[in-house]
Amino acid sequence: MIIAKNDEEKRSRIWRIVIVSATVILLIVIIYFLYSLFAGNPLEGTWKSKESNLQLKIRGGDSATARWSEIAEASNVKMKINYTLDKKNKTIAFKVDDAEIEKVARNSDAGLTKTALETEISMIETTFDYSLEKDKLILSEREYGEQIVFVKK
Repeated sequence: MIIAKNDEEKRSRIWRIVIVSATVILLIVIIYFLYSLFAGNPLEGTWKSKESNLQLKIRGGDSATARWSEIAEASNVKMKINYTLDKKNKTIAFKVDDAEIEKVARNSDAGLTKTALETEISMIETTFDYSLEKDKLILSEREYGEQIVFVKK
């Protein structure tokens, strides 16, 4: 044998090291998947709307970024929004700070107005029931039942 030159004691020690290392790696992978499955945010990622030019980038915690490719002659408008996720009831509520709206309107290169921004934001600034199927996220408005369909990017 090449390993440990026919020394049974050395081969046994090497074999124990390999088994312990494999066990530790396997436990780390199992813990990671269990954490992702039960404690992680199922909506985390980048989502592109099928019907509109809206893209949502949902991060862990309570912040997300909404990006529109075009709003009233302004292109590539990006805004930070806050959300509250309830995994038990499968709801997500988006809220935009007025100061953030003013900041984005002030910094836009095409003279974007606060009213135009508020109009676009009004479609997502509410509470939605969410449904997640593979790479498709469906947000259903709780009051009127309107749906926004997103595809994972």
